[in-house]
Amino acid sequence: MDWHYEKDGSSAGPVSEAQLQAMRASGEINGHTRVWKAGWPDWQQASQVWPDEQPATAQGLVAPCSECNRFYPASELMRIDNVEVCPTCKPTVIDKLRQGVTLGAGPWQDGKQMVVMKDTPLPDKCFKCGAPPVKVVKKTLTWHHPLIYLAILPGMLIYIIVALCVRKTAKVAIPLCRDCKRARTRKLALTWLGSLSGLGLIFWGIALGQTDPSLTGIFAISGAILLLASLLWVALAQTVVPKKIDKTHAWLAKGAHSVLETLPQWRG
Repeated sequence: MDWHYEKDGSSAGPVSEAQLQAMRASGEINGHTRVWKAGWPDWQQASQVWPDEQPATAQGLVAPCSECNRFYPASELMRIDNVEVCPTCKPTVIDKLRQGVTLGAGPWQDGKQMVVMKDTPLPDKCFKCGAPPVKVVKKTLTWHHPLIYLAILPGMLIYIIVALCVRKTAKVAIPLCRDCKRARTRKLALTWLGSLSGLGLIFWGIALGQTDPSLTGIFAISGAILLLASLLWVALAQTVVPKKIDKTHAWLAKGAHSVLETLPQWRG
């Protein structure tokens, strides 16, 4: 029977049983990797599927590089500043030490924010509450320096052009548990309902204006208020908020404290 497995926050596969076991032996699939096959209601962690088998990493056959997260024979890794790194990442790690930048692939805790490297998976816990996840939501986050909002003063079009030119992006895969997934779905449904209702009131007011002009203003203003409230709700109810994005890292807000407190401190 074919298997599917999670890689970098996305579903990969299918692979055969033999291929799966080979990937487990090499460390590409470890106890924290989620797997699934036809007939299962949900994804499960490999450590739950094979609880009595000791993974290759625990046997010391392979281990991850703390910088790139790729697996190598333990004998090939070298310890630098209390982290295990591969030969390829050694120059990068030494350069980071000289600059005083935090080592490893993260993520890290920076106050109330989670710092992640771009294209690096988040912890296998619900981002909002820390419970076991059942779904990974892929998002492309955008950010620009807050001073760019001053470009709104000359005109919205100028701001849009400037923001598009200087913005930075980061793709993240947000793990969510069943309850947080449902809450997100409800928020999205309310947002769409409010937005469509607001637009409906505006167009209804315009249509009624042909017979009773006094109603146009009432319906148009009510629709505009409802539409603006829906847009404000979108901003306040976001699952994750980017506080900063640079060339290599992203700072994410709205993560669960129970998840953040388990992460090493960011010092870069």
